Amino acid sequence: MRRPANRFFTYSFLGADPNVSARAVAAVDLEDTCVYALNPTIRGAVKVAGGATVNLSCGIKVNSIDTAALDQSSAGSCLSSTLIKIHAPGWYDGPCVNATEGIYTTVAVKDPMLLVDPPVDPNTLTCDHTAKIMANSGDHVVLDPGTYCNSIETVSTGQITFNPGLYVLHGAALKVSASGSLQGDGVTFYITPDASASDSINFQAGATVDLKAPTAGEAGMPGILFYQDRNAPTNLTHHFTAEANMNLEGTLYFPTSQVNFAGGSSLDAKAVMLIVDTLSFTGQSHVGEFEGSVIESNPSLITAILLE
Repeated sequence: MRRPANRFFTYSFLGADPNVSARAVAAVDLEDTCVYALNPTIRGAVKVAGGATVNLSCGIKVNSIDTAALDQSSAGSCLSSTLIKIHAPGWYDGPCVNATEGIYTTVAVKDPMLLVDPPVDPNTLTCDHTAKIMANSGDHVVLDPGTYCNSIETVSTGQITFNPGLYVLHGAALKVSASGSLQGDGVTFYITPDASASDSINFQAGATVDLKAPTAGEAGMPGILFYQDRNAPTNLTHHFTAEANMNLEGTLYFPTSQVNFAGGSSLDAKAVMLIVDTLSFTGQSHVGEFEGSVIESNPSLITAILLE
């Protein structure tokens, strides 16, 4: 950038106003953190128990100041990650916590989605669907975007396909049975403050789930697969459990809820970010290679840093 400047004291020896130039060089910071646990005080904000072997090819940030903010004290369990940061004076408890880039204390973890507003005003919603949606054994149900005010569930081998767009779960659970399946490409699920303790996400043993968030320019919330309202009840618990075959792409945002991965959950998380209140792993759990596209698709998660 170049601009002319007044000569002031240089008037006597400069024949014309000089041009003053400056430049700034910035870069995009795409750190590899894929797990944020936001609870500020609880023991085991991230918990690894029940023989869980958790391999994360990405980083973890834990906001709790408890001395066991990250708790791996259960026998036979183990956690591996690239980098772990815990809000001081919090720390971790357990003999098998590994981070290739180190374990550090840090300042309070900020909710990286704090400036991302809900996709709709929950106070102005009207129901598009009031009856329970059931895909019974052998059924294939295709759903369109809208506001669902009763549960969406599969029974036995039932299948549900979600067409692209925004699905508002307004006092509605999303449950897939042991042999059931969910599929949706370009979808966002918004959980409103109207949720109750039973209005959770529940992927059961043997379920097949293939859900991808919208990309830029598509309907819904780009890069966000699940968005739970920050005013939703704190007694919600979401379950991704027991050898569910999951392919999830996008941010899973549950800022006031417990999220459980259990019993052999296998998550292909090359494009997944978990932002939760607390997180628990039990049984064999795996998160695949992290490559940052979930951040790149959501501008609110990109940090610009000044280099010069």
